Amino acid sequence: MKISNEIVLRPRFSLSLNKSSKQVLEAFESAKNNQDTIRINILDVHVFLKIPTVQQHFWTPQLHL
Repeated sequence: MKISNEIVLRPRFSLSLNKSSKQVLEAFESAKNNQDTIRINILDVHVFLKIPTVQQHFWTPQLHL
């Protein structure tokens, strides 16, 4: 990965999985129902991972998959 001197507000990366998108979404759905450490929101084929509201700060990131 080449790093430039530009400011990147939305860093991006890619990762290849050996599972179908359906299997990955099912795994996130299962995790959503079995834990409360991270807020998991699923909308169509998008998954959003967020820190619970009470633990958030101004700089708290979220992950959109």
